[in-house]
Amino acid sequence: MKRYILIFLSLLTVSCDRMLLGGEDQIIGLEENLKAPPALNDDWEVSTLDAQNINTVGIHHLIRSIQKDPRNIHSLLIFRNNKLVSESYFYGWHRDRLHSSRSSSKSFISTFVGIAIDQGHISNVNQKVFDYFPEYEELNNAQKSSIEIKHLLTMTAGLQWDEKSYTSEDSRNDETAIEKSSDRLGYILEKR
Repeated sequence: MKRYILIFLSLLTVSCDRMLLGGEDQIIGLEENLKAPPALNDDWEVSTLDAQNINTVGIHHLIRSIQKDPRNIHSLLIFRNNKLVSESYFYGWHRDRLHSSRSSSKSFISTFVGIAIDQGHISNVNQKVFDYFPEYEELNNAQKSSIEIKHLLTMTAGLQWDEKSYTSEDSRNDETAIEKSSDRLGYILEKR
């Protein structure tokens, strides 16, 4: 269990710059964005703004404003009483287009590590990363032996990572290289 938690932590702390697309870009029109969300058999109950006592006029005004000028807002989903009551997408985004969560995943990861510590799967954040991966010991060195879980959580492990100097098509771009790697954890641990 400890290994899986740390693998999860290691892989998610790597920045994923490229968007993952689910089908072609779709422009969702205002009329569609103002409709009640469809029931999709995805375990989410749906309802309407009115049925959940939400000011429909105010929310529709907000959606119209975002539709006119999305300002990098990709979606707006509103839940009330455990029901999805509004689902709107802007600027070419839609429910089937996967989105890179980027650094926001750090909040979830730190929560998961806290839970793992609370449940006794990890002693504390000062544990050495390589203690969990003896099969990668050949990649360990004096610099890497001091990397602790807290360094992964704070993105201060000191490992080189470059996804800006080269285009996404260039194999020297770390993001491209890790996506093509058959051993993503090994790719990370071999970095200098």
